[in-house]
Amino acid sequence: MGISIKNEEVEAAVRELAALTNKGVTEAVDEAVRAALARIKEGREGRARHRQASWEAALAELGPFGPIDQQAVGMEMYDEHGLPR
Repeated sequence: MGISIKNEEVEAAVRELAALTNKGVTEAVDEAVRAALARIKEGREGRARHRQASWEAALAELGPFGPIDQQAVGMEMYDEHGLPR
């Protein structure tokens, strides 16, 4: 299985990376791609942790919610003919 790089600048950068790290082209690309994937995943997980912490802080500040009156919600959303208001 192979990848064809049709951009001369990208190919030159890959070859430079391989030379600077004393690795073959495949190994240099492998390490670079894995490092980029790890950074992206770490960033997503960090944002998810931040969102979770924010959600938990908001819930702690607001306190517990009571039960929802489904009939009242339905009456608010729909008219006497069952059509949306």
